[in-house]
Amino acid sequence: MKKLLTMFFVLVLAINANAQEKKSVEGAAKELHLTTEQFDQIKVLANERNQKIGEVKKLQLDSDDEKEKIQEIMNTYFPKINNVLGKDKVKEWNAYWKN
Repeated sequence: MKKLLTMFFVLVLAINANAQEKKSVEGAAKELHLTTEQFDQIKVLANERNQKIGEVKKLQLDSDDEKEKIQEIMNTYFPKINNVLGKDKVKEWNAYWKN
């Protein structure tokens, strides 16, 4: 019985660790088979976006204001990412980040 419980516990931990795999721009680029040029452009955009979001978080705004500012930043970067990837890859990109 102890072996069975131990095996079950290990299995649950393995599944949980796999489910919490951190997603990254690099992971998305590999999964979507982006070209080097696309990857480089997306990485620059992601870094710029993350820097601006970090600046907003440093302001220590109330939750609603912070969410609004971050959404504004995201809305300015979505079209830029769409231009780099194209329609088909954008669908795959969005699916990668949702899963």
